[in-house]
Amino acid sequence: MLTLENVDIFYGAAQVLHEVSFSIAPGEVVALAGRNGAGKSTTLKTMAGFLTPVSGRLTLDGHPVSALTPERMNREGIAYVPEDRQIFPTLTVEENLAIATIVRRTGPNLWTKAQVLELFPRLAERRTAYGQSLSGGEQQMLAIGRALLTGPRILLLDEPTEGLAPIIITAIVEAFREIVANGVGMVFVEQNFRVPESLSDRFVILDSGRVEWSGDRTEFANNREEVTRLLSDLGRAQA
Repeated sequence: MLTLENVDIFYGAAQVLHEVSFSIAPGEVVALAGRNGAGKSTTLKTMAGFLTPVSGRLTLDGHPVSALTPERMNREGIAYVPEDRQIFPTLTVEENLAIATIVRRTGPNLWTKAQVLELFPRLAERRTAYGQSLSGGEQQMLAIGRALLTGPRILLLDEPTEGLAPIIITAIVEAFREIVANGVGMVFVEQNFRVPESLSDRFVILDSGRVEWSGDRTEFANNREEVTRLLSDLGRAQA
């Protein structure tokens, strides 16, 4: 459904992605891993329309979308949940969710606010609380819930569990299972594969803006030692 083909991205004169290629099919879950500075967040921003490839291209359902704005990409069903969540601090939980419905795409089987509050009961309890008063875990739930209300076909998630307590991580992972069961594809950015490992259909390791390894669940299981060693080597290189 969404494909990167030999994508090169620059920040000024510095090249940060080098011929990155991979795709995500409808309902598929892809995990991106690698050290800090590997290009993971840049890849997500490119997929969301915030960055335009200098060469290579993005296609959605076979059509070129490299030049589309983030707003247009969102209306095409690509929802981005940034690492810093970017919820509105002076709006309530309900108001944050209501804003998402203004920009939602049209189509069948869209998520409703009632479904989001059922998915994240804590948000239902805190529906009148202001964004600035929420815990980190509650803010993450709100950011994910808000993205769901735009009607995504694919969720792009940048470090969705970073800094969260284990009990909150467990709750969010269970919510992800339900989201995927409802046909929404996902691309996770994580420092390692521990969180998305049980959910993901395919795995991609980035380093210095290049794809170092990729494979499906079977290839990952058959090459777990190699993948673990590669991630460990990247971590040592960072240190």
